[in-house]
Amino acid sequence: DPAAARENYRVGLTITERMAERSPDNVFGREDLAACYNNMAVASRRLNEPEVAQEYHRKGAEFLQQLVDAYPDQPGIKENLAVHYRNIVTLCEEFNDLPTARDYAARASALRKELAEASPTSLPAQRRFVGALVDSGRVEYRMNEYDKALEYADRAAEVLTRVFPDERIKQ
Repeated sequence: DPAAARENYRVGLTITERMAERSPDNVFGREDLAACYNNMAVASRRLNEPEVAQEYHRKGAEFLQQLVDAYPDQPGIKENLAVHYRNIVTLCEEFNDLPTARDYAARASALRKELAEASPTSLPAQRRFVGALVDSGRVEYRMNEYDKALEYADRAAEVLTRVFPDERIKQ
């Protein structure tokens, strides 16, 4: 029941907000707050309230961006922020807000690129970067920007070819 879930998440959000207010320097509390906003967004989405869901996703991303600004050497926080951005992209695509989807897809791609470059031997980091490029390309395609979509596809193929230089990727 999405309505009951959202009410439970709302209680958790209220508690987490109070804890964050009492300990504003607690990084984990801020990350927990972003997770609560994500939960509220998912529940709102299931209740077919896209504007509400988008606002919760944005609040979560805003908190994580503040953490990234304060702790730029923490890849886990950047990873969480990229996930929030991707959630916003997905939601915007579902409700045909393609300009906003494009903006957040670009943000996610930039973060995923940074994380992939920082961990060039990490297959998960490379795969997530490719996924972000595919997301960006899909948004461009839906906006009838076919050349841009192909550019993203080519970049994704370049990464895959670099990560998997053998013949498996070329089939």
